[in-house]
Amino acid sequence: MTRGCEPDLWIYDVDKGEERRATSDERMPASGSHDDIIIPEPLQSRPFSHLRRSVRRDQYAWLENVDPATYQGPYPPLTLYALVDAEIRQCSEEACQAYRSLGHQDLWWRENGESVLFLRHEGHNNSQVGLYAWSPATGALRRIVRTDGSWLSDCAPASDRLVCLHESRTQPRTIVSVSLEDGSIKTLYDPNPEFTRHRFSKVEKLEWEDAFGNATHGHLVYPIDYNPQRIYPLVIVTYRSRGFLRGGVGDEYPIHPLAAEGFFVLSHDMPTDRELGAKEPRYIAKLIEDQYRRRSVLSSQERIVEELARAGLIDRARVAITGLSEGASQTTYGLIHSDAFAVAIASGVWGSTSSHFLENEKVRRWWQTLGGDSPNDPNGATHLRSIGLNAVRANAPLLVNVSDQELLGSVENFARLKDANKPIEMYVYPDEYHIKWQPDHRLTVYRRNIQWLKFWLKGEEEIDPVSPGQYTRWRKMRDERCSWDEPEEDKPAYCEAAIH
Repeated sequence: MTRGCEPDLWIYDVDKGEERRATSDERMPASGSHDDIIIPEPLQSRPFSHLRRSVRRDQYAWLENVDPATYQGPYPPLTLYALVDAEIRQCSEEACQAYRSLGHQDLWWRENGESVLFLRHEGHNNSQVGLYAWSPATGALRRIVRTDGSWLSDCAPASDRLVCLHESRTQPRTIVSVSLEDGSIKTLYDPNPEFTRHRFSKVEKLEWEDAFGNATHGHLVYPIDYNPQRIYPLVIVTYRSRGFLRGGVGDEYPIHPLAAEGFFVLSHDMPTDRELGAKEPRYIAKLIEDQYRRRSVLSSQERIVEELARAGLIDRARVAITGLSEGASQTTYGLIHSDAFAVAIASGVWGSTSSHFLENEKVRRWWQTLGGDSPNDPNGATHLRSIGLNAVRANAPLLVNVSDQELLGSVENFARLKDANKPIEMYVYPDEYHIKWQPDHRLTVYRRNIQWLKFWLKGEEEIDPVSPGQYTRWRKMRDERCSWDEPEEDKPAYCEAAIH
C-alpha cells in the first residue's frame, strides 16, 4: 500500500464560530481516498474508479465500466458496485449508470454503513444534479434530491447530512447541508448575504439539440423591465451554464448586468457527443477532425438564435457572441463560418500559423497525435479555424481582451485582421494568465464589454467611457465598416444606429 500525506481535519462550529482539530474518532469518516485504502483481493483485478471504504472498513464501493470491450472512450458508462461481507454486489438501477464526465460522480458511505450515497449529473445535457442512496443489502435505490434551478458540488458527508456548495441562477455559492432523509437544504453559511437585495430579471431554461442530435441547453435571461411589445438585442455567453449565472467560463461577460442594460442574454452550455466520448478511444482527435466540435457548437447557437427570433423575442440582426478559452475559439470560428453574429468579444484570437511555431517540439508532436495538422496544409484545421487566415470572411466588429501571458498567440490573427481593414480592437492586460485574476482588470473588462455591446447593438454611448477616445475610435470603425461597397439590404443594423 502507498500512503499520501495525512490530511489535517478541523471542525468548525457554525453556531459558536469556533474551530478545533478533529479527534481520532471524528477523523475516521474522513478517510476514504485511494491513499488510505488497502485494495482488497476481490478488487485487485477489477477496473475500478472512485473507490470508497466505509467506516466499518470491510465495505467498499466503486464505479466500473459496464462493458470495457464496447466502451473504450475516456467517458464510458459506469456502474455502481459494492463489496459487502466478501460479496460483490451491483446496483442494477438506471440511475446507478451514467456517462462519466469530469467530476459528474462522487461516492460516500453513510456512517452506519447501510447505504452508498452518490451524486450524478443527469437530465438533458447533464443539466441537473441528483443525489441518491443505494442499499447494497436490499438493492433498493432512493433519490434524495434533484436540483434543476440550482447546483450542488464539492460535497462531504456529515452524520445524517451532506455538506455541499450550493448556488442558483441568481445566487452565488453558499455552504449548505442536505438532509439524507428528506432532501431538504439548509444554508450553513452565506458569504454574500447582500445579494438578496439585488433585483433580477426572469431566467428561463431552454433545451434543444444541435445539428447532429446532441443535447444542448442554456439559460435565457430576460431584460430588466421586459416589454413583450419590443424585440431586443441578444448576447450569447459561452460555454457552460450551470449554477450562478455570473459571466460565463472565465467570468468576463457579466450576465445579469447585461440584462439590466436591456439585453436578452443567453448563457449557453455547449452540446457534448456522449456516445462518442463513451466509445471512441481517440475522442479528442475525433472532436478536432473536420472541426466536428466547432460545427456542433455553432449549429447549436444558430438554431437557438433562429428560434428566439421566430418567437419575436430578439432582433435577428443584433446578436453578439462572446467567450474565453474554448468560448473564444467558438467565437472566432462562428465569425468565420456564420452570419449569425453582428458583433463579438473574445478573450484571445488564437489558432494561427505562428502559434504552431511558437510551441516547443513536444507540444507540436502532441498536437499531431490528436489529429492536428501542419499550418502549411491549406486544407487543415488551422486554416479552417484561424480568423486571421479567413479575414475576408470575418466582418463583425471584434473586441479582444487578452492577458499578456497569452498575447503572442493572438498577435498574428490581430495583425492579419488589421491589415485587412477589419473592425477590431485589442487590449492587453499585464500580469494576467488564462483567467484574469486582478479585481481592477475584471472590473475594466466588465465595463468595456458592456460599453462595446451597447455601442454596436444599441447605438448608445456612456458618459464615462473606460478609455479616453474610445468612442471616437469606435465611431470611425463603424463609419469605415458601413462605407463598404455592398447592397444596402446587406449592411449591418448598426449602420442605422442613432447615438444617444
